[in-house]
Amino acid sequence: MKFKVIIFFILYGISAISEAQTLKAFLYTANFNSPENKSYIETYLSFDVNSVHLIEDENNKYYGELDIYIEILEDGNLIYNDHYSLKSPYFKDSIFNNLLFIDQHRIAIPNGQYSLSIKVKDIHSSSEVLEHKEQITMEFEENKLAFSDITLIEKYTKTINKNKLSKSGYDLTPYVSNFFPPTENTLS
Repeated sequence: MKFKVIIFFILYGISAISEAQTLKAFLYTANFNSPENKSYIETYLSFDVNSVHLIEDENNKYYGELDIYIEILEDGNLIYNDHYSLKSPYFKDSIFNNLLFIDQHRIAIPNGQYSLSIKVKDIHSSSEVLEHKEQITMEFEENKLAFSDITLIEKYTKTINKNKLSKSGYDLTPYVSNFFPPTENTLS
């Protein structure tokens, strides 16, 4: 009987720890100007799937779901917002899925000073909402030389089905981190 009680508390403790895991996310933003002199910002969110609470579906596959809210303000006035649910890729198991999955948005905004706010919540977890705020300056004047930001690429493949990562016939997976491990010796 004692053995069963000890096992129960061990399993309960493991369950509580896994439920309270902290969501790990990385954000990178880049400002761009098109040949038509239209400016836009790209947001790249990368999530460590091991920090997302995965649930099992009817096909015995595991996935996570995140609630994401993006808002851009200019002088306190809302000029853009989006609220959506993002599903992770599917996995065979709920643990040891060493993968980062990415969400990318392109948002057209004219030149100016803006406040960007992004909130992320793991839908299937009691973890806190992650919130990030930053100031954005878009300065692409028509008759002046200006440079768009640089986005490092983790990998690229020829586009088969056009998606958020598609540009000029290729799917470009951004490298969303400021850490470069010693094993990483190639930048695409």
